[in-house]
Amino acid sequence: MDSVLVVDRSWRISYFNIKAMRLLQLDEHAVGLDLWKVFPADGNSVFAIEFRWAMADRSNVSFEEYLEPRGIWLEMHAAPTSEGMSLFFRDIT
Repeated sequence: MDSVLVVDRSWRISYFNIKAMRLLQLDEHAVGLDLWKVFPADGNSVFAIEFRWAMADRSNVSFEEYLEPRGIWLEMHAAPTSEGMSLFFRDIT
């Protein structure tokens, strides 16, 4: 199963599954926090550019990118929803 993380339209984390928790080293206190405050180093990264574009354009995006803080390559799929965006990803290192 993929890792899943869901954010609202204000970029607050509203849900993540156990795989995302382990892969991104999150804990239950991350729910409700701003995604870019949880991952400040990624605020101007390819992740941020693609996610913001998907949210603004209301279209799905898929890409692969290196997550520097964790030292892993991720395959990402971002799908905008009426509440925000669902992120589906897996470690492809």
